Amino acid sequence: MTWRLLIICLFVFGNSWSFCAQAARVVLSLQEISAEQLQNYRNNGLILRDLSPLPWIVVDLPETSPQNTRSARISSQTDIKGHFEGSALTVPAPENYNPHWQLQMMNVPSVWDKTQGEGIKIALLDSGVDATHPDLAGSILADQGYNFGDNTTNTADMTGHGTAMAGLMVAHCTRVDGSCGVAPQAQVIPYKLNSQDQGSFYSADLAAAILAAAASDAQIISMSLSLDSYAPWVEAALRYADSQGKILVAAAGNGGNASLNFPANLRFVVSVGAVDKQGKRLFRSNYGDDLLLTAPGTELTTPLPGTGYSQIYSGTSAAAALVSGFFALQLRLQPQATPLELVAQALNNSEDYAKEGYSPEYGFGIVKIPAADDSPLTLWFSGENKLVYQAGENLLLNLSLKQQDEKQGNLYLRLNFPSTQPALRPSLFKIWQNSDSVVKMSYNSPLASPYLFRSDLNLSLFGNPEALFGVGTVLPEMVEGAYELLGTLLFTENTRLQARKIIWITKHR
Repeated sequence: MTWRLLIICLFVFGNSWSFCAQAARVVLSLQEISAEQLQNYRNNGLILRDLSPLPWIVVDLPETSPQNTRSARISSQTDIKGHFEGSALTVPAPENYNPHWQLQMMNVPSVWDKTQGEGIKIALLDSGVDATHPDLAGSILADQGYNFGDNTTNTADMTGHGTAMAGLMVAHCTRVDGSCGVAPQAQVIPYKLNSQDQGSFYSADLAAAILAAAASDAQIISMSLSLDSYAPWVEAALRYADSQGKILVAAAGNGGNASLNFPANLRFVVSVGAVDKQGKRLFRSNYGDDLLLTAPGTELTTPLPGTGYSQIYSGTSAAAALVSGFFALQLRLQPQATPLELVAQALNNSEDYAKEGYSPEYGFGIVKIPAADDSPLTLWFSGENKLVYQAGENLLLNLSLKQQDEKQGNLYLRLNFPSTQPALRPSLFKIWQNSDSVVKMSYNSPLASPYLFRSDLNLSLFGNPEALFGVGTVLPEMVEGAYELLGTLLFTENTRLQARKIIWITKHR
């Protein structure tokens, strides 16, 4: 321990020498320290990171003992560690290996004649990027990024993780034996979080990178990472970036747990889990009621530092990178849409793999660019086309059904919605002129079961006093997040029709 730090230690904690045994990196709230203490930290060079405009600083302070009552003089939190969510294997590819299968699953090539993400910038918060890789050269804006792990402008990648993520997003697609990104003409601003080649990083450095990305002209912030625990300064930084109109994307985590890692578990962050080639949840992909989307996450070809590739990249890191590239395409396809409108549209267009609407394993489904479909609608939600609502606005929504030639069946209607309790999305089943239920039951059971459909139906759900859900006014107490209505018509011959509508209720913009 240096003499300078020892003097500061005694200034802060008096003559309690047990506090001065070892320095630790801690986060202090500016609301809990005096102006004199703050100036003292600055004068002696102890401030490692200033998270302005957030009210936190990161300093080198002596480790404190919870048994010592003098620790109450300053409320400090040890800077939390984080790690990247993915793994790269360079073993030979399996037989019949398709290096770009993820692009087909996401239906990405169908829009490449319209856009490949040109003009869109993605802030990649990761381990840096090798900007010299042949598949990435010219697409990495290293001069606009920063190395927060080492406090330098050198954003070169020494671990490979960030380079792999950049490749999944923006690799050029020009080399026959190379890789291909979702948005090959988009660009990446690299923000390196880890020091040198370390596999972990500090949460305060992540917060600082988020703030830098929020101030940049990147439209998307991609985070293929997790923290070991919750960090309020990171949430505050993300809320600030959200207020600046950034689309925030984060990996769900790779523990195979029934809960998402932080910060993917924040409701305003687009959380992404991983699926395999068959569309099934990757066994080690985290899942839960916080999950919004899933994307391919195994057997992916992507660049590694130098000139090589990983042929079997795996994990929710990769899935989050692919979703970030997906939003780069969407931003070009719909330049007038707001970030929340693009997120809500992505949820509506996702592939409902289980055909049961929202599920903890898949979220709202696998991210996908919708295929052109000229077939006539048979069961659909009609009314307003708005996707994002604020308190006080009115929602007009009906469920429409074309005549089914006197078929017999039952109609089910499920409402899935966020609750005030974190990591919980209840489902409510509605039936005509009857009480609500959390148990699945037929929408038309009070009328007849099965019901004979002799004519077109137009069931009012929101928008008037007689509607099933009422007049449709968005109330201030409604929880922010995605609300899903799922209509399923099951015919007696075991065929089905299904329609889904997802809206986002926001309190901020």
